[in-house]
Amino acid sequence: MLISCEEILFEENLTHSKVDILAPSDGSRLQATSINFRWSPVNGATAYQIQIASPSFEQAGQILLDEEVEETSFSEELPRKDYEWRVRAVNSGYKSPYTTAKFKIESNEDFSSNTIQLLSPADNYLTNQTMLNFEWRVLQDAISYRVQLRKDGELIEEMSLTDVSVEMELPEGESAWRVRGEKDGEYTLYSERKIIVDTVPPTPKKLLSPQDEMILTNSAVEFRWENDAVVNDEIDSVFIYRDEGLTNLVEKGQGIDSYNANLEDNETYYWLVNTYDKAGNRSEPRDIYSFSINEL
Repeated sequence: MLISCEEILFEENLTHSKVDILAPSDGSRLQATSINFRWSPVNGATAYQIQIASPSFEQAGQILLDEEVEETSFSEELPRKDYEWRVRAVNSGYKSPYTTAKFKIESNEDFSSNTIQLLSPADNYLTNQTMLNFEWRVLQDAISYRVQLRKDGELIEEMSLTDVSVEMELPEGESAWRVRGEKDGEYTLYSERKIIVDTVPPTPKKLLSPQDEMILTNSAVEFRWENDAVVNDEIDSVFIYRDEGLTNLVEKGQGIDSYNANLEDNETYYWLVNTYDKAGNRSEPRDIYSFSINEL
């Protein structure tokens, strides 16, 4: 990726900045294999590079992870052994020095203290799909996983699996999916995320102008449609075609309740408005209007 000198000038110099490691701190001895790496934010950083090696970077038999993240935390499931990890702040022009810490994951007889790391979908995921695949990380020593789907506190579906993914059918509205690990009568706490299903298309918008079969004398056209209650999570898109079959698209654009376009004269056009919401639903056009431009 090419970076201009102007971009670097506006970035904060991180070469003397320091990332403070919060956990696991240097010398930590852990029992849970689900590790949450945390560090303090650095002013001017747009991302953080995190690396994990075993047993150390000087004697690395394996670089287990080298990843750039925007958050100040990262979770990973690791086997029981010695580790060293480091993190540094980065932006498009500069990088801070690494801050490093060593830790060890020891044998854990308390299986219930482990945590299931959910992968996807993300928490509060919004979709218009009713069938989705759910994934989580493998938990060491787990024999099976109990998966639940709940809505309004009521259990909708429950299953026991040995795999770390499952496809489930979701109800309309907000529900919660959660997973726990199980082993010989022991079990972890549930890890839970919410998901929102919205399959209802937005309300179609009424076209205002140009009116149907209107003849204009100016090729600079303002398209207007009704939008009395502006909904923040909806996008109105106007489509302008040259044919009644709506196959020859001339122009498309977005607006709250209007859109301006410069078109060719001595032509007939057809236009409509579709509304899209954040879940991906699309309204069917309420009207399809035609108009002609005949400049004087």
